[in-house]
Amino acid sequence: MESEGWSVWRRLLYLAGAPLIPWIRLRRLLGQLRAYPHPRPHLLAMLPPILVGLVSHTAGECAAYALGEGSARMRRMTFELDRRTHLRAEDR
Repeated sequence: MESEGWSVWRRLLYLAGAPLIPWIRLRRLLGQLRAYPHPRPHLLAMLPPILVGLVSHTAGECAAYALGEGSARMRRMTFELDRRTHLRAEDR
């Protein structure tokens, strides 16, 4: 079975490595925060929402590795190209 040109083995390899993604991205983010020249917000207060975002993003990547992207690309395009149809009436 192939999905978007990826073999089953490649998808399984990426899926196996996926638990490392949040930690790699967190390390990069912390490096960027350290390089920021202005006073930094309290990192401990920021850490829980950052971790939730990183883990949820990784869960989405895992779903795509396991199941393929399906129609996600086309559905996303409707948000980009036909945004008005997705707005509430009072927001138009």
